[in-house]
Amino acid sequence: MVDDISRGSSLNLSTYDLRNTNLSHCILIGSTLSRDLSGANLAGADLSKTSLSSAFTRCNLTGANLEGAKLCGTMLAYAILAGCNLSGADLKSANLTNARLSNASLAGADVSGANLFGASLDGCCLDGIIGMR
Repeated sequence: MVDDISRGSSLNLSTYDLRNTNLSHCILIGSTLSRDLSGANLAGADLSKTSLSSAFTRCNLTGANLEGAKLCGTMLAYAILAGCNLSGADLKSANLTNARLSNASLAGADVSGANLFGASLDGCCLDGIIGMR
């Protein structure tokens, strides 16, 4: 299944159980992922313009492209988002408790109401970020 996913875009994967799945380097531009992705490896994946209403607890998203992704209300507690491109992402009310965001780009992202308690923001690009106090 991963070979099919790696070449696809605008896929509807909302009915698949993708927990603990290796989706590293997959191209999922504009896809819908609304299932539990806890423990999944999405390192280097392209999830730009993707609609995510999933649980990404303890998920590895190192270096993933999440530019413009809709992550409103998404559970990203303890997720590894190091080096991610989250530019322009909608992170309103997302739970980023203890997430590792070191060297990620949050330029122009909206974090209004997001829980960033304990999140590591070392080296992050925060230019034009919305909703951060």
